[in-house]
Amino acid sequence: MDFFFNPEIANRKQDVIGYWGSSDALHQFCEPHYAFTFYAAEFFNSTSSLAYTAAAIYGALHSPGFDLMVQAEWAALAIIGMGSAAFHGTMLFKYELWDELPMLVLVFFSTLARAWAWRPEHKMPIIRTIFCLVIGCAHLATAASYVIFMEYEIFIHGFTALLLLDLSMSFTWGSCEKETRRSVVACFWLLLAGKVVWEVENRLCSSFPTVWPLHVAWHLLSCGGACYSIRATALRRSECGLAGRRRHKGE
Repeated sequence: MDFFFNPEIANRKQDVIGYWGSSDALHQFCEPHYAFTFYAAEFFNSTSSLAYTAAAIYGALHSPGFDLMVQAEWAALAIIGMGSAAFHGTMLFKYELWDELPMLVLVFFSTLARAWAWRPEHKMPIIRTIFCLVIGCAHLATAASYVIFMEYEIFIHGFTALLLLDLSMSFTWGSCEKETRRSVVACFWLLLAGKVVWEVENRLCSSFPTVWPLHVAWHLLSCGGACYSIRATALRRSECGLAGRRRHKGE
């Protein structure tokens, strides 16, 4: 059970007072608090979080097809970046929620978008609708339980399970265009590498506190994984006729 509920990770506190006061975040990371500037608890973790927002803006403007569902995913990713920057900069729980809850929103929109792109030759509107309702309830239950009980493990394990379900859907699409399949594979490997980096940082933090830059690497890897995930969904939905491709000059 220590693998899933590691008290050393869950109860880590730095207790360094800076501009934002004492931290009340449920989960703290390795970067030394207020070491770089008095005005940001985790300066490098905070600034690297903006990669999500920058990537989301670029992705939304260069999406392979205009699709409101896909645009909602890009919007959620942009909010994650701003929320993560605020969270790492302040280490306050109210901003932690703006980092973590939008992550659930992003995965929900992704699963919703993929549900209608799965085996489009079989309409099955009732089954797809029921599936989406069940997924929606699972996301709401995870978010509500996390906020009510304020246990970080509820969020991290609930989110991981929902993310794995979402990722698995992309491997059941069957025949896809090469660009779509490449995006799926790139997403998988980037997120896997990010997860490994995240685990190493968290589990070695107490013994080797200098591993804190690994969280910056996690931000960049997970950002890339999220972008390829959204791109894969956009391409797949375009293949299925659920969103039109952008017209290019000369077409």
